[in-house]
Amino acid sequence: MKKLNLTLTFSVILMFVPGLSTPALSNPVQVLAYDDGTSEINVMIHENQYLRQRFLISDFGLSGNYLVKTVQINWALGIPPEDFAGEIKLRDYDTGNVVTAASFTPPLSGWYDYDVSGSGFVSDHFYVELWWTGGFSYISGDTDAPHHGMSEISTDSGATWQLSTYPVTGHYEIDFMIRTHVIPAPGAILLGTIGVGFVGWLRRRRML
Repeated sequence: MKKLNLTLTFSVILMFVPGLSTPALSNPVQVLAYDDGTSEINVMIHENQYLRQRFLISDFGLSGNYLVKTVQINWALGIPPEDFAGEIKLRDYDTGNVVTAASFTPPLSGWYDYDVSGSGFVSDHFYVELWWTGGFSYISGDTDAPHHGMSEISTDSGATWQLSTYPVTGHYEIDFMIRTHVIPAPGAILLGTIGVGFVGWLRRRRML
């Protein structure tokens, strides 16, 4: 009876921990990307222009809350970045809560990773927003990937946002080449580690 009670208790704990599963514990880092990796267009951004990319955890077969670890951006055209700077903000889709996660000056071109894990931002549905404080540059855009209406642009300090399109040869929807690396929320990882250790202890005691 003691063995059955302990097994049921552990099972109940696992049921109520969002995102806790064996695959998540063995390979916790997940890459969230709506683009297909190929750039078809370069989008110019400048001071007083703002971009954001929305990420919905369930679109990637995940559930529960995740800590945003890295923001990855594909900069284009090799524009000199001497006077170009800005901030990366993370905004929860449901609550509107926002944190300034990092500042940036982009490299000449190519993918670049920005560590935002120190912000402690956790969500299952969120925006990555790029706010410019000076200068201009270009970001890569994808017009061929399956579109989710996730890329938006603002020219009034984020007061209003509109879907990003390319109107020169047709109103193509653009996916900004912005990606995120996320891991299960720290509480889920901690409890999962405790759970694995607990199972090992029970087995050593011959209770499982």
